Amino acid sequence: MRKASELVEEVKFQKKGSSYSLIHLPRELKVIGTGRSAWAFKVKNENKVIKLFFPFFDHLAQKEGEVYEKLSHSVTFPEIYEVGPNYIVMEYIKGKTFYQCLTTGVRIPTKAIEEVEKGLAFARSKGLNPSDIHLHNLILTQEKEVRIIDVVRYTQKKTCYQWRDLARAYRYFYQKSYFPKKFPKWFLEAIAYLYKYCKRLSQYRNNKELK
Repeated sequence: MRKASELVEEVKFQKKGSSYSLIHLPRELKVIGTGRSAWAFKVKNENKVIKLFFPFFDHLAQKEGEVYEKLSHSVTFPEIYEVGPNYIVMEYIKGKTFYQCLTTGVRIPTKAIEEVEKGLAFARSKGLNPSDIHLHNLILTQEKEVRIIDVVRYTQKKTCYQWRDLARAYRYFYQKSYFPKKFPKWFLEAIAYLYKYCKRLSQYRNNKELK
């Protein structure tokens, strides 16, 4: 395989408003994830992923690389192989995100929730503050083990309650035998929207009371 730095040089984006579109991709790479600050590319024929950050967010590559280094002794997080000026090269995890499990009906076992909590506890023991934990960055592997990705926000100071709320929803609803295990995407997106709206509303009220 060519060096990651060479492959990254050939990836070309075009900015459209506040988002980016891909206009050129070397044949060795395949798009596997898109986000607000970066896209992820699987290196064909290798168990590696290149996460490439957009120009305004390229400083996050070093930041996320440092977080992965701190988490390198935990099997819950992928290995990090290289950190460049605007990209990181990491282990490819084969499996389904929790979001994909919910849209395809793959059952998420109780053990998976426990593994997430152990992984987050390990991160805290390293002085990190796990944040922005959602259905898209939790992966259930083919061996029914859990891997956690997208750790760039683990250095922020404010408390994030997303995982606490997800775990509560799992225990209060999902694990009940009568509760559905498969949902359409529109339903999950609607729940996510309502969750964010309620959080913003609660924060607005709290700020208003402090004035």
